[in-house]
Amino acid sequence: MRAEVAAFMGEREPEPEHVTQVCALALSLFDQLQERHRLDEGARFLLESGALLHDIGWSEAPDGRKHHKLAYQMIRSHAWESVPAEAVAVIALIARYHRRAMPDASHEGFADLALADRELVNGLAAILRVADALDRSHQARVNGIGVHDRGDTMEIRLRTPYPCGAELDAAESKKDLFEEAFRTSLSFVLEGR
Repeated sequence: MRAEVAAFMGEREPEPEHVTQVCALALSLFDQLQERHRLDEGARFLLESGALLHDIGWSEAPDGRKHHKLAYQMIRSHAWESVPAEAVAVIALIARYHRRAMPDASHEGFADLALADRELVNGLAAILRVADALDRSHQARVNGIGVHDRGDTMEIRLRTPYPCGAELDAAESKKDLFEEAFRTSLSFVLEGR
């Protein structure tokens, strides 16, 4: 399944370095949040796939308009051979919600999910949104992250020798779903500067 996702990304992704960086950050967040979300390797695969495919819509919309919705459609309509349809539906929604819109029961695909799968999409899309924000400049400025979870507050420490103003601004603007999904207040701190 991973090979099939990687092949699809390779065919359609205009900026593989960015999505690979976002994927690494998202998986690091997932792993560090394990005690909070208690999700398994299957969920980790869904996040990894959503991260690698979240920007494929740019191949159809070079101006970026609605690329998240195009990514959703492209993932749903792809002729998958090894990825089950239930997984495809979740991966497509994770990719779809990496931008501004919050998941909503009126949205195509999301309305069809069981409550547990809606919560899964919320949590994984929340992680992807933060990871995507942390590569806002598309220059891999964040070398690593550390999560300090204090329950009702959480701090993400960014390890970087570079200026990260764009990343911090984007993370602040995209943390809403994360705070909702994980029921915590989220803040970001630069380390290494």
